[in-house]
Amino acid sequence: MTTSDPSKKAGFSKPPRTTAPPTTPEEFVAGGVSEEVQTFPWDGLNNKRAIPLFNLRLTEYKAARLKYASDNSEFSMHQIVADATERAVNEIIEKLLKE
Repeated sequence: MTTSDPSKKAGFSKPPRTTAPPTTPEEFVAGGVSEEVQTFPWDGLNNKRAIPLFNLRLTEYKAARLKYASDNSEFSMHQIVADATERAVNEIIEKLLKE
C-alpha cells in the first residue's frame, strides 16, 4: 500500500499522542484521564524475529569494506549492518523525541 501523505511515512512525523484509558469509574464518567500517553508504531511488535525489509544497495567500495570487516572479524555482514542501523535509528528517534 502506497501513500503520498508525508505524515504517514515512518520517521517523518512525531508519534501520535493518545489519552490514557480510564482506570476508575470516576475517570470513566469524567471522560478519561487527562495525562497523555505517547504511543509508537513499534509498540507491541516482536523484537526477536527478523523480517525482510528492503534490499541494501552499496557502492562497490562500501561493499568491499563491509565484506573485509566481516571476513576479518567475528561479525557477519548482516550483523554489522543491523547493529549500525539500530544505533543510527536510535539516535534519530532520540532527536525526534526532544523536539
